[in-house]
Amino acid sequence: MKNNKVIIIGAGIGGLTAGALLAKIGYEVTILEKNSSIGGRAMHFLESGYTFDMGSPWYIMPEVYERLFAHFGKKPSDFYELTKLKTNYRMFFGKNQIIDMSEDMKENLKQFEAMEKGSAKLIKDYFAKSKSLYDFSMKHVAYKNHNSLFDRVRFSWARAVLTAPIFDSLEQFVSRYTKHKQLQKVLLYSSLFIGNSPHQTPALYSALSNIDAHTGVFYPQGGMHQVVKALEALCKEYGVTIKLRSPVEKIITKDNIATSVLARNMRYNADFIISNADYAHTELRLLDEEHRTYYDEHASYQCNISSAFIMYLGVKGGVKKLKHHTFIIANDWDEHFNDTLEESFWPKEPLIYITTPSKTDPSVAPKGCDVLRVYVPISAGIKDTPEARAAFKEKIIQRIEDMTGEDIRSQLVVDRVFTLKDYQRLYNSHRGGNGRFTTKMFNTGFIHSNNKSMKVQNLFYAGQDSLPGIGMGLAVISAELATLRVIEADKQNLKR
Repeated sequence: MKNNKVIIIGAGIGGLTAGALLAKIGYEVTILEKNSSIGGRAMHFLESGYTFDMGSPWYIMPEVYERLFAHFGKKPSDFYELTKLKTNYRMFFGKNQIIDMSEDMKENLKQFEAMEKGSAKLIKDYFAKSKSLYDFSMKHVAYKNHNSLFDRVRFSWARAVLTAPIFDSLEQFVSRYTKHKQLQKVLLYSSLFIGNSPHQTPALYSALSNIDAHTGVFYPQGGMHQVVKALEALCKEYGVTIKLRSPVEKIITKDNIATSVLARNMRYNADFIISNADYAHTELRLLDEEHRTYYDEHASYQCNISSAFIMYLGVKGGVKKLKHHTFIIANDWDEHFNDTLEESFWPKEPLIYITTPSKTDPSVAPKGCDVLRVYVPISAGIKDTPEARAAFKEKIIQRIEDMTGEDIRSQLVVDRVFTLKDYQRLYNSHRGGNGRFTTKMFNTGFIHSNNKSMKVQNLFYAGQDSLPGIGMGLAVISAELATLRVIEADKQNLKR
């Protein structure tokens, strides 16, 4: 393996993780990144004394990072300091209708019981089920590669069929435990992680509720990009070459074997290629048609049509009523998801998710000020124009002001919008969406876009579009799986 070369397309979480892991065991690794900085969707930027994480603001599944750094004889604490949040998140259902999810589950259950008599016991049972599903998924699914349909539906899944609600939607599953509409929404928020509606999200995603009940929510001091910095340090330690401003234009094959890539008119030879780029972009733009696992029509159908409207705001004086994680729930929940997933216009009743890391980490904003990352799910089919952006931004800011009763508009120091065209420009995102394949029942969990090409040997995939799914923690796992693919292919080549 010592002289074998690996080219990785994209320096996101998956690409950096795979690069460090492979370099550690002797591969010569080069990562080609189209942008001027690393991190992919986990990039960050600084402006006027405010530090903004551009990507996922949730540090969950801490055991995934512990396992990753243990491969290098290290711990997360060797790179960053973790803080456990006292309030996992706050939900606004109206100006004076607020539910806080505490790290203390006993306090939460008391709150639930006060809202709906008898709900505490049932929701406690729900959280127990979510832990069981989470533990099962991590043990039998998350770290497993799939080589065939038989391999996917292995014997261990027989128990899942008997114990897990695999044919229910998340909405149907949650409704078994509470009839209170607000409590249902508290338990359904996990569908927002994956850009889908609760009635389309598989009930298996209830495993994410284990975060609330057992593991909690964390934050790395300095920002989520501290994880990126840690991965960069490991890559440097083991000799990974990272080339910025090097967009890959083509994956070159010979006899259906990936042999090299073309980037900025330079050819990089490789024994193995891992794409951490947008899955549809890799399939439809980097491969010749005869080498694509998915064709354009199929990819357009499979790719989740949701996107996001994101505002990065620096607010002088701060916003007192916001927590580290805050949700402002749409008045008409169903209409919001219909606008987001089924229609092609800006949502009339938008659901708003706000991250305010300055509540936990004063270093990311000037004293007495707040950093806000405002995230609103939208359809990827809408028309992205400057006029539409400006109007929607005003609507979102007005709604936040209405809920909190605080002035934001006149206190803005930093005011950036990121949406459809930005996703395409920065991430090569298919159709300007979140770049995520659909999370409907038959393309999720063990039935998911595979992490190896069905047409080209020695071409593998890492990142949120690949196994096992969406989120920073799962992107780390995807890199471990892609690494195993490379090692397995290398052993098969040696046998030949």
